[in-house]
Amino acid sequence: MAYKLTLLGNSRLHPNFNVSKLKKQVGIDQVQSELPILDPTGCISKEPLKILDRRIEKKGQRAVIEVLVEWTNSFPKNAT
Repeated sequence: MAYKLTLLGNSRLHPNFNVSKLKKQVGIDQVQSELPILDPTGCISKEPLKILDRRIEKKGQRAVIEVLVEWTNSFPKNAT
């Protein structure tokens, strides 16, 4: 069964979706109490909040430092 959503004209989402493609949710919902802040282009504004972890990786002949960052307007599990 497919549904067609009524979206804003500038939306970048496809308005049709098929129910068979939905996945069962597992786990506890995380809900934000405030709406995210948008930048002038309409994208969610994200700023680094804190560094959760860091490591050194060898890339060819160089050592590269990689950091795991928690972002504002995001959940900790979405850190990159």
